[in-house]
Amino acid sequence: MFKNRRIRWRTHFRFNLRPWVTGFALVLVGTFCSVLLDGWSRSMSAQVSTAVAGLPDEAVTAIMETELPRRADQESNRAVVRWMAHVFPIRWDDPTTWVQTTLPSRAHDTNERKAAAMIDDKTSTEAPPPDGLVRAAAPEEDALPAVQVPSGLSTRGKKVVFIYHTHNREAYLPDLKGTNTGQAYDEKTNITLVGRRLAEELEKRGIGAEVSTEDYWPKLNGKYHLSYAFSRKTVEAAVTNNRDLKYILDIHRDAMPRAKTTRTIGGVDYAAILFVVGKANQNWRQNEQFALQLHHALEKLYPGLSKGVTGKSTEGGRSNGEYNQSVHPNSILVEIGGHENTLEEAYRSVIALADALAMVYWEAEAVDGPVTDSGSE
Repeated sequence: MFKNRRIRWRTHFRFNLRPWVTGFALVLVGTFCSVLLDGWSRSMSAQVSTAVAGLPDEAVTAIMETELPRRADQESNRAVVRWMAHVFPIRWDDPTTWVQTTLPSRAHDTNERKAAAMIDDKTSTEAPPPDGLVRAAAPEEDALPAVQVPSGLSTRGKKVVFIYHTHNREAYLPDLKGTNTGQAYDEKTNITLVGRRLAEELEKRGIGAEVSTEDYWPKLNGKYHLSYAFSRKTVEAAVTNNRDLKYILDIHRDAMPRAKTTRTIGGVDYAAILFVVGKANQNWRQNEQFALQLHHALEKLYPGLSKGVTGKSTEGGRSNGEYNQSVHPNSILVEIGGHENTLEEAYRSVIALADALAMVYWEAEAVDGPVTDSGSE
């Protein structure tokens, strides 16, 4: 009886290797095909990115909101990928790493590339680089006349400067009571007050200015990266409705430490000024020339207040790179101080910026033709 039971057990638990080998081979083939298809789709990403970069912001916004799939299991998939990367030190979506990680001569290079990528991912292209990297070339000795802006000049009601704020709720922490350092945003006490003050100072210098204080925050629904798509409509409307516009300024405040966003002139603290030019615009050099003119004027009137001119592109996908500057040839982004500065310091810098802009504007008018006094017809 026991002998018969042993025979039945052996028959029941007999291990047949052939189906296991076949199944494992099929799994390997399926995985390899999946990786190849995924790699092919990744190879097309550069061409797709180039094509998308040429689309209007409205089109990109529509694609992002309506065409991109929303996967509920996205986070769980990422968790699986992270676990696989931890257990197996290779990239399953990149067959070249299968060979590289098995060769001792390439392992060190792979680790270095990973370290470089980690550093690059933590470097924001939206924040300006250190002062030494963005300082504009020193102006020539006779680049601007050593004279003050003449009084009695006026644009006679024409609004030649348009001021707006893409990130309209950016604020200065010292003016916000009980606000956390990571929440330097406010519905009322924000950067739009600086834009209004700049318009007032320009009017005092005979330069008509219009300022938009539109609040984009409620429209974004948390999609902060779409801010420029909304503010672009504001700029386009301004250009369409006013053919007298000469200059367009998008006023922001920075998010760097106070030591990097403050200048002391004559014992008084000012919010440092930085000019940003979007190089994704094919006509960016004209915008850059306008920014350099303002920088040189500030250097003449308030030496050291300007941090210079810096350019941003879409490299790495971490920067807008255009900033609506393709809408108008004299359009720039201006950073006035940082979140640790005060409104009072920003207001002082606004006076300086108004002086510089008035110098640039009236010098251009003098070159283009005779300036008409406000009392003449």
